[in-house]
Amino acid sequence: MALSQQTFIISAQGTSGDIYPLIGIGKELSARGAHIIFLSNDRFCDLVKAEGFEHVSTGTVDNHNKLIRDERFWMFGKGAGQITWPILGRSSLRTSYKYVKSVRTKFDKKPIIMCSNPSLNGAVWAAESFDLPVVHFILSPIVILSALSPSAPTKWLIPAWLPSGEKAKYFKNELNKQERRKLMKPHIREANQLRKKLGLSSIGKASVEMHLNPTFQQIALFPPWYGEPAEDWPKQLTLTNFPLFNDVKPKSRSYVDKFIDSHGAPIIFSFGTGYTNVTSLIHIAWIVSDKLKLPCIFIGGDIEGVNIEIPNKCLHLNYADFEYVFSKSLLAVHHGGIGTMSQAIQAGIPQLIRPTAFDQFDNADKIKALNLGDYLLEKEFTIERVASKIVALLESKKVAEAAHYYAIQISKNNGIKESCDLIEKGLPSKDN
Repeated sequence: MALSQQTFIISAQGTSGDIYPLIGIGKELSARGAHIIFLSNDRFCDLVKAEGFEHVSTGTVDNHNKLIRDERFWMFGKGAGQITWPILGRSSLRTSYKYVKSVRTKFDKKPIIMCSNPSLNGAVWAAESFDLPVVHFILSPIVILSALSPSAPTKWLIPAWLPSGEKAKYFKNELNKQERRKLMKPHIREANQLRKKLGLSSIGKASVEMHLNPTFQQIALFPPWYGEPAEDWPKQLTLTNFPLFNDVKPKSRSYVDKFIDSHGAPIIFSFGTGYTNVTSLIHIAWIVSDKLKLPCIFIGGDIEGVNIEIPNKCLHLNYADFEYVFSKSLLAVHHGGIGTMSQAIQAGIPQLIRPTAFDQFDNADKIKALNLGDYLLEKEFTIERVASKIVALLESKKVAEAAHYYAIQISKNNGIKESCDLIEKGLPSKDN
């Protein structure tokens, strides 16, 4: 095979929504003959090894759980990076750097580093130090710093009265302010001290260089109709499609089938694999289900030891693969993670999003703009409003037509295979 002598070191950080796409990419590259080494937290070790990859630990399950159970991590504006740094970030960066440094000359060809978050990624720092090729996957448009195509929620700050010609200038100033504030944060200052010792440029300068660096292969894992490229996007960036990787659990599918056979097509509530404090959200889901006389499945969240009575027409599952359950459902209420969102688009069902952090606000904004659904901010997420939005979405002809149209669009190409085609095409023609 063409990739039989090529090693890819995938350095993955974050929660399941960040990890699954890279596992999907690794699985496809492995099928083409490549050797895959996966650097991640031990939380994902079993999943990685199940695909036949070599796993290198960058942190413990206990520390992963400590991080995701910190409510500040899921709150917009609380500095998720600063919270992550002492728990996982610092040690993960050092471990990843040392590992790549130790193995860089071990293989017949230079290993290729793959990641979705380069700035505080030790494997990417090692690639910079030792001239190794990098493939940077952009999972969401919000990662791209653009004054011409600003992302929510920052774009919501732009005054409506501002002339259109001034809006890009206004947003560029906002981006500059955000970057200056970011560089003053203690964890970034510490990271920059480490980079200086390694002979690397500061993160502020490196962020711009990575954004525009023609030696980095940059692949966006979303389609142009979702994130339309602007003039100030990186010129070497190629857009593909959503990476619809699915972790199948047959047992959960049997629970879903049994429930639907008894009660009919449900509404799905799910707020991400990392979000654990779901007691109040389950309460809302159960009451909305009863109010609308519709069955409900709540997926995710740790309710063990919590005194919650589950109504007859409701079901709680720790996990279910969305590709399967969404295809049998009426509507999805979720947090706005791009993986959950893209699976709902594939299923052709309306979405109601409750964004709280990261790219969720921008995904919610785009879903509404595409007529694929609507959103409620955290403070607006009440029983009455959720029930009202669900009824409106289920009755909307415009939403039904958009859902059908984009389900067809998303099926036109395979984001994982197309991305791997680009990677293979970009490999050097000769050994280096």
